[in-house]
Amino acid sequence: MQYSKYYHTNYIKMYLTGNRKQREWIIMAARNQQLMPTTEGGLDFKFNMTNLLDGYPGHEHALPIYPLYNDVFKTIAQVKMIVTPTLLVSYGGPWAENYFWTREVPYHDPKVQNFFAYEELASKTRRVGGSMSYTNAGWTMDEEQIFPKHAKNMKHLVEAAEWLESAAMASSRDLVIIGSCAQCKAAA
Repeated sequence: MQYSKYYHTNYIKMYLTGNRKQREWIIMAARNQQLMPTTEGGLDFKFNMTNLLDGYPGHEHALPIYPLYNDVFKTIAQVKMIVTPTLLVSYGGPWAENYFWTREVPYHDPKVQNFFAYEELASKTRRVGGSMSYTNAGWTMDEEQIFPKHAKNMKHLVEAAEWLESAAMASSRDLVIIGSCAQCKAAA
């Protein structure tokens, strides 16, 4: 609690901590200290659903499978869990970061050059090799990208929350906000 008071934060992130009982202790302690705990995705759908059922109000990164179905969307919406998909580092496929590096041609952009050291910008935009791990292994074919599928999941999740809210005839101040991104709205 002293840490959160000093830094004026109300959140604590639980990075794949311990067994289920230990994670339950974390959520109980966070509630006792008036902190909002959020979780790390960790590429484990069962783990993600356990955190949801145990009452964690936040989930960071996309749920690692596609497609998800209405039972998942409605459960997340009903408990009002905040999901932040972080589509640039989507689980289950290559990172979307390289997708954008190869299509936006940022190497010659003066704004981008202002925020990146030459070595870092050049290493990301001039040539990205396949010697790195699969998630960041360079350029890939469009159909290898997972982030559009995760964006579709997020679109369905937002729609489930909207449906739930309209069914409950909630006032506009009670609307559930569940993650946002341009790709989510663009997903069909």
